[in-house]
Amino acid sequence: MIVTDGEFSVPSNTVELIKKAKEKNKLRVHGILVGGWNSSAIEKLCNPVHRFSDWQAF
Repeated sequence: MIVTDGEFSVPSNTVELIKKAKEKNKLRVHGILVGGWNSSAIEKLCNPVHRFSDWQAF
Protein backbone atom coordinates (compact mmCIF):
# COMPACT_ATOMS: atom_id res chain seq x y z
CA MET A 1 0.00 0.00 0.00
CA ILE A 2 1.24 3.44 -0.90
CA VAL A 3 -0.34 6.50 0.70
CA THR A 4 0.57 9.85 -0.83
CA ASP A 5 -0.56 13.33 -1.69
CA GLY A 6 0.64 12.49 -5.21
CA GLU A 7 3.66 14.72 -5.24
CA PHE A 8 6.46 12.24 -5.94
CA SER A 9 8.32 10.65 -8.80
CA VAL A 10 9.40 7.07 -9.27
CA PRO A 11 12.51 5.79 -11.06
CA SER A 12 11.85 3.59 -14.10
CA ASN A 13 13.82 0.71 -12.59
CA THR A 14 11.46 0.73 -9.59
CA VAL A 15 8.47 0.56 -11.91
CA GLU A 16 10.03 -2.47 -13.65
CA LEU A 17 10.78 -4.22 -10.34
CA ILE A 18 7.19 -3.75 -9.15
CA LYS A 19 5.84 -4.90 -12.51
CA LYS A 20 7.92 -8.10 -12.38
CA ALA A 21 6.88 -8.78 -8.78
CA LYS A 22 3.23 -8.36 -9.76
CA GLU A 23 3.61 -10.89 -12.57
CA LYS A 24 5.78 -13.42 -10.73
CA ASN A 25 4.32 -13.27 -7.23
CA LYS A 26 0.81 -11.99 -7.96
CA LEU A 27 1.69 -8.89 -5.95
CA ARG A 28 -1.08 -6.35 -5.53
CA VAL A 29 -0.21 -2.76 -4.70
CA HIS A 30 -3.04 -0.49 -3.58
CA GLY A 31 -2.59 3.26 -3.73
CA ILE A 32 -4.32 5.88 -1.63
CA LEU A 33 -4.15 9.33 -3.14
CA VAL A 34 -5.21 12.13 -0.81
CA GLY A 35 -5.74 15.61 -2.19
CA GLY A 36 -6.18 17.17 -5.56
CA TRP A 37 -2.93 16.14 -7.24
CA ASN A 38 -2.88 13.95 -10.31
CA SER A 39 -0.05 11.48 -9.94
CA SER A 40 1.33 9.51 -12.82
CA ALA A 41 3.79 7.87 -10.41
CA ILE A 42 1.09 6.22 -8.32
CA GLU A 43 -0.71 5.10 -11.47
CA LYS A 44 2.46 3.32 -12.59
CA LEU A 45 2.86 1.46 -9.29
CA CYS A 46 -0.64 0.79 -8.01
CA ASN A 47 -3.78 -0.93 -9.12
CA PRO A 48 -6.24 0.05 -7.84
CA VAL A 49 -5.80 3.68 -6.79
CA HIS A 50 -8.29 4.92 -4.19
CA ARG A 51 -8.80 8.68 -4.35
CA PHE A 52 -9.89 10.98 -1.53
CA SER A 53 -10.23 14.73 -1.72
CA ASP A 54 -8.85 15.16 1.83
CA TRP A 55 -8.25 13.24 5.07
CA GLN A 56 -11.75 14.06 6.30
CA ALA A 57 -13.15 12.14 3.34
CA PHE A 58 -11.89 8.98 5.03
